[in-house]
Amino acid sequence: MKTRTVALTLLMVLSFVGADPGLAQSNDPAIDSTIPGVTEADLQAVRQWWIAQSETSAVPTEAARVMWRIGRIGDRQLSELLEKPSSPAPNLPHAVAVQGEAVAVQKIPIPPRLAESLDFDTMWLVNVVVEDEEMGLLCQQIPSQWKTAKTLRQPMGARGFLIASPSQAAPGLLVCGHVQWFPTESDPDMSMPAGWLMLSQAGFNVGQMGLIQQRNRSALSAAESTAFYDFLKAAAAVPDDATHVPESIRPQVLLSTAESQKLIGQFIRVRLETARIQQIVAPSLMSQIGQDHYWEIDAFGDLDNAEVRIQPKEGGDPITFGNRYPVTLAMLELPPFLNELVSQDGRVTKAMLMHKAMIDVDGFFYRLWTYETDFVSSKGGDRQIGPLIAATAIKMKPPGSAKASLARIGWLIAILFLGGLLATIAYLTKAARADRQSRAKRNRSLPDVIPSLDDSKPSAPTG
Repeated sequence: MKTRTVALTLLMVLSFVGADPGLAQSNDPAIDSTIPGVTEADLQAVRQWWIAQSETSAVPTEAARVMWRIGRIGDRQLSELLEKPSSPAPNLPHAVAVQGEAVAVQKIPIPPRLAESLDFDTMWLVNVVVEDEEMGLLCQQIPSQWKTAKTLRQPMGARGFLIASPSQAAPGLLVCGHVQWFPTESDPDMSMPAGWLMLSQAGFNVGQMGLIQQRNRSALSAAESTAFYDFLKAAAAVPDDATHVPESIRPQVLLSTAESQKLIGQFIRVRLETARIQQIVAPSLMSQIGQDHYWEIDAFGDLDNAEVRIQPKEGGDPITFGNRYPVTLAMLELPPFLNELVSQDGRVTKAMLMHKAMIDVDGFFYRLWTYETDFVSSKGGDRQIGPLIAATAIKMKPPGSAKASLARIGWLIAILFLGGLLATIAYLTKAARADRQSRAKRNRSLPDVIPSLDDSKPSAPTG
């Protein structure tokens, strides 16, 4: 995985340099090691554009270069830069983090020739208010809901580099990879799932939902680690509030590409059967989620007689799953009834345990993810596709509850059948009595001998 990620990054850099040497290289010395490859000439070009951008639609090549370079700086490196003490009047550019309110957005297309050398074709200019001061925010990504909103007044945050200080000519300008979004209440002018609002109130930057949606049906990667761990941490922090009612979902619905895309970030409830409980431990998790571990629960969901097919990478017949399908749960802490199976005296004694139990799970659907399994590989397939859920609450179904439910259903059917049988007998008895009475009445009204239908022959005499 690491080799593939590094190779891909190097490939992007080499493609960028090879496509346009003038864009990726410069004879000017780098002015600040915090933005490798960015020169004073680059920054001056961006500042001049920023001052004149209200009068011109031309986007300088340098603006895209600065954006691309900043996008290559990882979250961890940026966090380290933000933690360093700065002087009262630091030199530009320098790393900053801001919180404020977004009030307007403007799309800035990148020229096609330039976009071919980048991994993005659009920049966004966001007008924000920070501590009653206006400033500009130039970024690659904004929440999709902002792009079509009639009015915009949304709480936001950003981590990036201050390129231009505020002046009489123009307010300050900050360049970052993406804008953070922390909505606190629903907006009638902006469609947003209720689950997103719950996660935002728990501290999750829902501006990352766009990245999660883009990676639906893909493997987890280092580029997504911040989004995943933030999602997991926020799910654990959502209060157990009776007003938050999860939407009951059948497991097979989560496997649909279209439906899974709609359900990303939604608060759901699903019934599963556990198979394995495993503790995932890594020291680096401490900075991500505040502890060095989280728990993964491998489970199965009932497909209700549906079939799931995975096409092998080398062609041939698809791999078919019937009856049930794997679902992955992740959570910071296990519920008590599972924790007591793997712990003793407050200490984890079993980092992995095979355990079978029927459970009802409440949680936030992260997305469909792919992973390698021996079963799929043995069938010639590439990777397994399955739902990934950040669980918030797990309740175990009582032992034998399924059999008890079947027994209750059996008794109910028997009672209904017996009641129906008695009702049928009563109806038939009543109908037979009414039929006898009707026949007697009809017989009394008929002649003893049926008249002949031949007029030429006299009817038989009566009496």
